[in-house]
Amino acid sequence: MNDIDGVAFTRGPGITGCLTVAANAAKTLAAANNKPLVGVHHMQAHALTAQLSSKNPPEFPFLCLLVSGGHTMIVLATSLRDFRILATTADRAVGSAIDRCVTLLQIKWTDLGPGPGLERYCAEDVPDESPVSTPPPLIMPGKLAFSFTGLHSWVERTIHKAEGVENIPKRAVARAFQKAAFMQLEDKVELALKWCEKNDHPVKHVVVSGGVASNLLLRQRCVLETARLLF
Repeated sequence: MNDIDGVAFTRGPGITGCLTVAANAAKTLAAANNKPLVGVHHMQAHALTAQLSSKNPPEFPFLCLLVSGGHTMIVLATSLRDFRILATTADRAVGSAIDRCVTLLQIKWTDLGPGPGLERYCAEDVPDESPVSTPPPLIMPGKLAFSFTGLHSWVERTIHKAEGVENIPKRAVARAFQKAAFMQLEDKVELALKWCEKNDHPVKHVVVSGGVASNLLLRQRCVLETARLLF
């Protein structure tokens, strides 16, 4: 503890129970060791995580695609304290939509949760049983905003129309859902970069953070897409 300058904790937003446990633990630790206490904004921490974790941290201003179970937004970061939300979700977050669709499709979770379960299931070297009869809908094209309820509803309708998940090409549906969700993220990042260019914000880097950012397919697609747009 002598090597620690202070104690930081997530003050929100987030699940109340989890936040309370962490806050109480942090307060106790700080008081017992006479250390300063700092409450950190959850979304600000996500946006700035690459400043701590990257060998070549992004330069301001940069875009952050923040994708988690509770939030989906694109933020323009111009300093450690200054942020502008360019896009957010009109309904549920992408992580929430993934969790619900994993449940609907009865896909087995991994030890890390439903999101990694979907990633593993879609990445398995198994061909689709048959193609999807009706493709996922195109959500809010051309608008700097997110919406994932439509994709969740598409999975739900597909199962209902077939009268059960056992009657659909489950892997094809899972892959189509994941592809559509990630394509929406890519499309909105492209719109955000165009907005930045038009409004004289010379963005050179895009940070992807949050739990959904651990998906390897999304990481690969984002690297390719941002490289195409920035360079």
